[in-house]
Amino acid sequence: MGVRTRLALAVGLLGAMGCVSRPPGLSDAGSADRRGVVRPVSSSPDACAAQPPPACPVATVTEGAGLLSLDRCAFALQEGADFESAPPLIAALESLAPRVGVGEVLEDLNRTGASTAYVPGSPAGIGFAFTWSARDLSDPTWIPQGITGSPDATATGWVEGKRVLLVSWYQAPGSPGPRKGIRVAFVDTSGATDPRYRFVLLVAPTGTVAAPDFAPIPLHAGGIAWVGNLLYVVDTLKGFRVFDLTHILRVRTDEDRIGCDAGGCRAGLYQYALPQIGSYTTASPCAPRFSFVSLDRTSTPPALVSGEYCDELLCETPLAGRVFRWPVSLATGRLGTGRFWPSEADLIGQTQVQGAASHAGRWLFSSSAPSGQGGALYRVGPQGSAVSGWVDTPEDLMLDATHHWIYGLSEGRGTRTVFAADLDLYLPP
Repeated sequence: MGVRTRLALAVGLLGAMGCVSRPPGLSDAGSADRRGVVRPVSSSPDACAAQPPPACPVATVTEGAGLLSLDRCAFALQEGADFESAPPLIAALESLAPRVGVGEVLEDLNRTGASTAYVPGSPAGIGFAFTWSARDLSDPTWIPQGITGSPDATATGWVEGKRVLLVSWYQAPGSPGPRKGIRVAFVDTSGATDPRYRFVLLVAPTGTVAAPDFAPIPLHAGGIAWVGNLLYVVDTLKGFRVFDLTHILRVRTDEDRIGCDAGGCRAGLYQYALPQIGSYTTASPCAPRFSFVSLDRTSTPPALVSGEYCDELLCETPLAGRVFRWPVSLATGRLGTGRFWPSEADLIGQTQVQGAASHAGRWLFSSSAPSGQGGALYRVGPQGSAVSGWVDTPEDLMLDATHHWIYGLSEGRGTRTVFAADLDLYLPP
């Protein structure tokens, strides 16, 4: 395929990015903070743009006392130039490896998990749970972290006629074998039998339109969120990496290497690769960390909720962790344009937070602070905060606001479990 044809494909790819219809009843008109102030997503300038960047907020919070508001103008994000530069490379890659979508991957699942009634830590209200195949349950090389799924992706909670979960896994530093970065399990949970799944390798496009290539992405991938066609993956020290799920590549599996040449593309023996389409990078001198992310569909407009894991080693104090709310368009899946700011920034007031979720102004935080690899779920609402038992070795969270489930997962070798629990049992007053 010639360069001109590849450029034409790139134009089509640019037009296709984020093309998901807004579900009925959802608006992108503005964002209401806890004080009732409505801030537009992009229809008018943000007040933060008209003032010099403030000093990094310094505040102390009492553990368990609830959220403490911070100056949101100190935490800007910048839309990445790769939203413009990546589509031509991805179009060129599609001349070497066929493009497929989520539906094709879900029809080609190759591993089987096991439904279970046991969740380590015995959290209340379990309605659904599974463990991975024996191979993945105890694999020391790959460790599960983030969770999202069709309840995030669509208002109905269904994609391609299925209930789907996506779980990110990172390759443990120092593990044997070639570096492959991060992968995502596509799990079909819509049937009554044990769930089936397949891993897709996430890659960064490199090279040129004339000689396209891709490379592994060395990330922790502590949180993911699926918004329309787009998959957000947290990059701990930088922000968000973004992937378009309508541009998955079917690659060759004849060699255990990652990259492309004239003969095609390979993704380290994985059948599918998902190239990065863009990024949002922190433009704040206050060094926010992006440890986890979830989607809040109940706010107006909907928002990505990101936050920071803090303990005595990573942060100034174990209670220094912050949480941010980033308005997102369900029509396009995109955050703001250019430089933009969160609609809310707060100190969490809890330690070792692994995941956060927000529902109708109330907050849930999973934490690995309890001793002995135990887990806790901190619940914060207008009337105060409370704590509930949670899964051992907890990680990210996802809410299904339509069906009132809270999803979580554990990372401990031998007990790795994905589950859904009754949200109404955990919402704070």
